[in-house]
Amino acid sequence: MPQSPYLRLLCAAAGLLAIVCTLAGCKQLGGSTTKFKNPVAPPPPPRISMNQPGDEADGGVAPVDEPAAGKAAVQGEKPQGLAAAGRIEQASATAAAVKSSGWVKTADAANLAADSGVELRLDGKEEKVSSGEVLGLVNGRPIFVEDLLRPVAVRLERQRIKDRWTEAEYEAMKRGTCKNLINSYIERELMIQALKSKLKEEQLTGLQQHLNKMYQEKIKEVMKAKKVATVMELDAELQKEGSNLETFKAGFESQILAQQYMAQKTMPKTTVDRPDLLEYYHAHLSDYEYPAQVKWQEIKLKFKKNRNKAQTAELAQKLVEDLRQGADFEALAKQHSDGATAATGGIWDWATQGSLLETTVDAALFKLPPGEIGGPFACADGFEIIKVIRRKDAGRTSFDEVQDKIRMKLREVEFHKSVEELLQGLREKAVVEIYNPEVDAWTPMMEEHRRQEARAAEEARTTEEAQTPEDKAEKNPVNRS
Repeated sequence: MPQSPYLRLLCAAAGLLAIVCTLAGCKQLGGSTTKFKNPVAPPPPPRISMNQPGDEADGGVAPVDEPAAGKAAVQGEKPQGLAAAGRIEQASATAAAVKSSGWVKTADAANLAADSGVELRLDGKEEKVSSGEVLGLVNGRPIFVEDLLRPVAVRLERQRIKDRWTEAEYEAMKRGTCKNLINSYIERELMIQALKSKLKEEQLTGLQQHLNKMYQEKIKEVMKAKKVATVMELDAELQKEGSNLETFKAGFESQILAQQYMAQKTMPKTTVDRPDLLEYYHAHLSDYEYPAQVKWQEIKLKFKKNRNKAQTAELAQKLVEDLRQGADFEALAKQHSDGATAATGGIWDWATQGSLLETTVDAALFKLPPGEIGGPFACADGFEIIKVIRRKDAGRTSFDEVQDKIRMKLREVEFHKSVEELLQGLREKAVVEIYNPEVDAWTPMMEEHRRQEARAAEEARTTEEAQTPEDKAEKNPVNRS
C-alpha cells in the first residue's frame, strides 16, 4: 500500500529524530527541566553592536553586557556598543525612513529591533550585516530577502532577462514573490528555532554534522536519478530547472529540521480502534457509493461526402444484421467504424451511467444484456452500433475493503490537526515584524486567526447561554441525580 504524504514525512524525519534524541536526551526533548519565558526562542544572547568605524579594531560585532548597559543609561554614564552609537535613540526616526522603502539594511534592522524591544540575532550570518537586505524579524532573527527568494532566485533572474524588466518592475516582482513565500518561511523558521532552542552548542554541532551526512547521501541519490557523474554537472542540471546546489542544500536542511520538529511534536496515535473506523464509515456512506458502470464496444458510422444519410443508415442496418448472425464485432469496428476507438476494435473502458453525450446510447447500455447488439442509434453526425461487454450495478464499497484507507485518513486528519495546533502555538508566542506592508501576509493571517477564535468563543458562549438546565445535565453526568 502506498504511503500517505504525512507518513513519508514522519519516515524522513525518523533518523534525524533518533540522532537528536541521542544528542539531547529524549527526556530533554520531551520536556526540559529548564523553563524559558518564551519557549519558542531561548534566552537572548548578549546584545550585539553594529559598530561604527573605530568602535572595534577588527570591524566585527561586539557583545554588550545588557545589565551594565541599562545601568549606564539610568545613571547617565557613557554606555557601550549599540547604545554608544546612539542608535537606540535614533530607532524611531530610522523606522520612519526605512520602512517605506521595503528593503531594510541589516544595520537599520538593528535599530528597528531595538525600537520594538527585540534583540537582533544574526546566528552566524554576520557577513550580511553591511549588505544584507532585511524584510523583517522573527523573534529577533532577520528575514533576509536573499534567503526568502533563494528557491526562486534563478527563475526570477531568467524571467527578468527574458522579459527585459526594468528595475522598478523587478523590485515589484520581488515584493510580490516575497508576499507569496513569507508565511511558510516564517512558520518553518519558527519550527527550526523551537528545535534548536532545546539543544546546547555541542549538540547543535552534532546535529549539523548529521545533516551534512544526510545531505551527501541525498546528493548521491539525486546525481544517480539525473544520471550525472560530478557535483558540478548536478549543479548545471539544477540550474536548468531554475535552482542550484546552494538553494538545494538550504532547502533540504530547513525541510529536514522542520519535519523533525513536526515529527517530534505531532506524533499521532499508533492505532485507530475499529469502533472509530466504523463510526467514520457509517457517517460517510455516500463517499463509498459508486454508480452503475459499463464496459462496451462501438461502431460509429459518420455521414460523409461520398456516403449520404440514407446510405449510412443502410450500412448501419446491414452491420447490425451481420453482428446478430455472429460476425466479429472487433473486426467490423476496425473495418468500418469512424469512432475514436476504431483501431482497438471499438472497445471503450468503463463508463458511468449518465456520462455519455448521446442519451439514447447511454440508456441502452444500461438496459441491454451483456453480449447483445444494440442499434443502430441515430445521432447528430451519423449512427452508432453498440455491444455491452460487462456491466457493474450501482452499489457501495464494503467496510472491509476500505477500512485500511479510513485508518490512514483518520491518522492524517489527526496529524494535520496537530500540525495546525503546533503552528498556531508557535505563531502566538512569536514576535514577528514585517517592515513592508506590501509583502506582509503574516499580519492579516494572524488577525484572521484571532477573528476566528473570537467568533468560536462567542458561538460557544451563545450556545452555553441557550442551553436549558436539562441540556447541561445531559452533558455533565456528574450533575445528574
